Amino acid sequence: MMGVQRIKELVLLLIGLMYGIHVDGQQVSYVKMKGDTYSIDMMADWKLCTSEQISKEPMRRKIAGYETVCMTRICPDYNLGVSVSVLEFKGCKDYKKIQKRDSLSFVDSQYYSTVTWCKSGSVKVKQSVELVCMPVRHLETGKNIYMRMKKWYVQGKENVYLIDFVSSSTLGWNKWLPEMEKMILSLKEID
Repeated sequence: MMGVQRIKELVLLLIGLMYGIHVDGQQVSYVKMKGDTYSIDMMADWKLCTSEQISKEPMRRKIAGYETVCMTRICPDYNLGVSVSVLEFKGCKDYKKIQKRDSLSFVDSQYYSTVTWCKSGSVKVKQSVELVCMPVRHLETGKNIYMRMKKWYVQGKENVYLIDFVSSSTLGWNKWLPEMEKMILSLKEID
């Protein structure tokens, strides 16, 4: 009887492995996500963040004197701890205003263990920054969580777009960072 149970477990394990390999080998599909002033290719199966699910609206507020709209999507594989946000600064014609404000907060913060600024080779993306956060103890599990973020500053004709990619796992970072870089290049400002 024990042998039959072991065979069932092995078969289920093999099916799970084959399914995982099949899913990982699939191409990522996209849908157009539209903000107030832009459209961008977004991963089709990524979910709305909780506040957008409840309000059915993106988050709107004033930051640095600019009207902003933020749309966030979360990877459906919650174990990866991955999300992406697009924050549009309406009427901001100089990304350096936003970047300078951010850079000052990064320097003053003791939350980041590493801050790495990069110039982009892309015409759209003016600058990016990669941040590695100090470990934070998870409230429920008690384990340390290491967050990594990458922010891209995209200058449009009339607006600035700040795109944030956040991951709490190395697997999520490695899997989704290349897709984020492709996604950012798809951003188009709507006239």
